[in-house]
Amino acid sequence: MNEQKWAERFCRDVDRIMQGKGEGPEPTGPLPEEYRKAVDLARVLAEADFSSECGAMQELRRRLLDMFAARVAGREEKNESAFAEFADEELENVAGGVEKGQNETCSLCNCRRSGSTITGDTCPNCGHPREFHPR
Repeated sequence: MNEQKWAERFCRDVDRIMQGKGEGPEPTGPLPEEYRKAVDLARVLAEADFSSECGAMQELRRRLLDMFAARVAGREEKNESAFAEFADEELENVAGGVEKGQNETCSLCNCRRSGSTITGDTCPNCGHPREFHPR
């Protein structure tokens, strides 16, 4: 069997494992030891439970829910909907875009080319790196 056929078979076997339709490779003849080990590794990874290692995600979720609950409680005290618009004082620190006149040129020279229009690593106009140009 050539490398392409082995790769296709490996994909089929791993798909079967991921779908829960089999615990290993299709029984269609002798398999190289390396192939068996790769399929066994795929099976072990598919069965592994990584949820206990995702503590940071759970902590972030808890903090966000706590923040939302505090916001809802604050709005309920004021008889407002939790989904009401933000008040002006709540918007003071919200970034909504780039202020006009700020960062409109290359930080190293006066080139006005936008970094998003530079296709390479450097500006064709001034030769400075793309990241020094406004976005």
